[in-house]
Amino acid sequence: MSSEPLDVTLAASKLNLRRYEMYLETDEIKHKSNLCVYEAKYIQNKRILIDERKQERKEEKRRIEKEYWKNEKEKKKIEKENKKMEMKNKKMEMKREKENKKMEREREKEMEKTGGYKLRASFCWIF
Repeated sequence: MSSEPLDVTLAASKLNLRRYEMYLETDEIKHKSNLCVYEAKYIQNKRILIDERKQERKEEKRRIEKEYWKNEKEKKKIEKENKKMEMKNKKMEMKREKENKKMEREREKEMEKTGGYKLRASFCWIF
């Protein structure tokens, strides 16, 4: 280097310095470009995640609604069965009352035939 003139050495060092700066600038540009790509991917993944969560909420809401209507249907079915049982019990009770009245009338007739005793209205004490 001592054989070259000072201007050439200064120019060569300036040129080398400029090359290093350009390498740094290109590395910085690549780095910024990579950051932009990563940020874009991050935003895209975030949107996908948000969409998936929305979809999960919709599915959960549908499932809950479906379960609600299934329970309502089951309740109506049970109520219908209860009504049937009540009607059946009422019919049986009416049948028993009818049979009791019939038996009472028969007993009255028999009592009238035998002793002339007439059965009056029956009542009982309720405690």
